[in-house]
Amino acid sequence: MKKKVFVLMFSTLLCFSAFGNPVFAEESVAVEKEGEVNPEWAPVTRIWHEFGPVAYQGRTVYIQTTKYRASFEGYVSARNVGGGLFMYEGYLYNSQGPIPIPSKVKEDK
Repeated sequence: MKKKVFVLMFSTLLCFSAFGNPVFAEESVAVEKEGEVNPEWAPVTRIWHEFGPVAYQGRTVYIQTTKYRASFEGYVSARNVGGGLFMYEGYLYNSQGPIPIPSKVKEDK
């Protein structure tokens, strides 16, 4: 029994040392300069947008902006930060694609 365990451990060690090829990896980071578009990149379909703190302007606010040489639009939602001020944040979607609308919520009166 001990001989079998010893042979198994020795053969496993031999196998790992014989086929232990080193593995190398490189990390490449693409940096985009402002206003420059790389044609190999996929088009941006949505971006995160936030503004505030501001006074309450409603549960959602419609926003249009231009970034990365594309037009984005959509609805951002209010988040209470205290003191009567609100942050508006959410995804804006590329104007050339479908844009989700906010769902209706029954508000308490």
